[in-house]
Amino acid sequence: MIGKDYQELLNTFNERWPIEAVRSMSIEQYTGLNDKETFCQWVETKAGRLGSIKGVNSGKFGLYRTRNQTEPKTAFIKDSKYCWSKKLGKTRNKAFEELKENICKIIIAAQITDLEAIDKINLHSYFKWKLAVLYSNGIIPPIFNHQVLGSLAKAYEVKFDGKKAEPVLRQIMASIPVEQCRLKYSFKLFKDFYLPSNLTSKAKKKNEEVQLRKFKKAGYTAEQKHSEMQNKLVDYLRNKYRSARIEMEENNIDVVMETGKEFTLFEVKSSQSPVYCIREALGQVLSYAYKCNTRKTKRIVVVGVSKPTEQERNFISYLCDHISIPFSYMTLPKK
Repeated sequence: MIGKDYQELLNTFNERWPIEAVRSMSIEQYTGLNDKETFCQWVETKAGRLGSIKGVNSGKFGLYRTRNQTEPKTAFIKDSKYCWSKKLGKTRNKAFEELKENICKIIIAAQITDLEAIDKINLHSYFKWKLAVLYSNGIIPPIFNHQVLGSLAKAYEVKFDGKKAEPVLRQIMASIPVEQCRLKYSFKLFKDFYLPSNLTSKAKKKNEEVQLRKFKKAGYTAEQKHSEMQNKLVDYLRNKYRSARIEMEENNIDVVMETGKEFTLFEVKSSQSPVYCIREALGQVLSYAYKCNTRKTKRIVVVGVSKPTEQERNFISYLCDHISIPFSYMTLPKK
């Protein structure tokens, strides 16, 4: 769920800058001086309420318009108008085309919440993850600060090396309660785990301990949500398939349903993103299916919170065409 004001801003941004507009934009449309309609201005300023990336210099955009006559940092090249990262190319035009290609890759990955693919794209972390927020419809959390990500990694007990944000962001996505606005939840999380640099080491440690205790409680809430979905799924299946055998947590499977000819394995995920639910569940449930000793036709079903968009339905259709075992995604009906 996303609050109405946030959703309207997301819609406005995506209407102005769909992937087709990004592919065809000129360098002047990308960055400029005192031009509030450039792509960079939209990402940083006009969409600022969807996650702030201010406080980091313009180098985060990969290429930017400059009137500064001083020599740029060694990692950048400068001509009469622009500065750009050496990693993008030796000439301005080549660098800009490479930059647009990277941005388009982020857009495509964000639309199916492919966090691993975004991690691999060589752009500034603040910039690429802000793009990921905007083009995932707010599903990917707007948390860019490495100190906050590091603190959250400790709370989640996952690895964060200062470069790959995917493990931490994945856990945040899964922990957001269904009934809460995803963006507000993420902003609150940032506020709880942000430690100003002027705090003493002792104060930082004390604050972090308090935050971790709060977060463990939040993790417990997420676990309760998963259990709630399991119970709701069992009730739904038992009402619809009265002659079937339906069990919960049989051989670690969330829910199994056995009929005369079929054995169906259900894996429940509480993420707001259908694609993320599938990506997280599929390897797990295929492993369970492999271990099931039955001659009946096996089916696997991933159960999520949100109905898939058209693009997500295309992704599900692709999986159905390429996985030999019958597969589907479902959401539980509302009361």
